[in-house]
Amino acid sequence: MKNAAILGAVLAAALYAISAPLFKSIDHFKQELDKYIDYYNNKRAKTKLKGMSPVKFRTHALQAA
Repeated sequence: MKNAAILGAVLAAALYAISAPLFKSIDHFKQELDKYIDYYNNKRAKTKLKGMSPVKFRTHALQAA
């Protein structure tokens, strides 16, 4: 778990460094990153997950068990 947190922080810093001209501030970058993570987990439909988002698929699998 510790490695995942470190990797996430490094990835976020690298992404910010690459795309810094696109964002007005670090807070703007964080806001956009949070919106993307929400989209990725809650709204993005995945064929492998029977057309559901990862969160919906997980909830559906837990209810079926």
